[in-house]
Amino acid sequence: MNEDWASVKGTLQILDERIAYPINNVAITCDRVRGTCDYRQIALTLPDENSWTQSYSVGQVANETYRITRWDGNQIDAVPYENTACRTNQLSLNFATKEYLEIARNNTAGDCATALGGTLPKLEKPRVSQIVDGSKITDAEFKRINDEAYGFTSSAFRKKIDALKSK
Repeated sequence: MNEDWASVKGTLQILDERIAYPINNVAITCDRVRGTCDYRQIALTLPDENSWTQSYSVGQVANETYRITRWDGNQIDAVPYENTACRTNQLSLNFATKEYLEIARNNTAGDCATALGGTLPKLEKPRVSQIVDGSKITDAEFKRINDEAYGFTSSAFRKKIDALKSK
């Protein structure tokens, strides 16, 4: 961060909830002169037993521009320009304390009908996510997949793997 520009990158982790895309990358770049923050998020989707295809895919989750509502010293707050979704997000970036938060709130009084014909339930409380170093989250997800795959191997093959690990 400097006087007119700030940037933060990391993994978006929902506090107190399981995140839909645990392996994700968020990049936020704020420009004080323009009065905007560009918000980009991509995610790696991993196959699981419920997937109709057993492949990995990388997809863009968000590509939005936020309007800066406050730039005070080492703190920036911003809200999206487009505010028509079921939920509205606010960015709260504190570069002094290294607390980078995204707060999602309901944008409707009740459940919200989506453009795809489904319904998104109302949040019971604001959902707070923090941008963190995601290496531990990513490692845990790949370990989970590795452990699951290991469980499908034969006991004879597992003995061979275990013997190699102990050397």
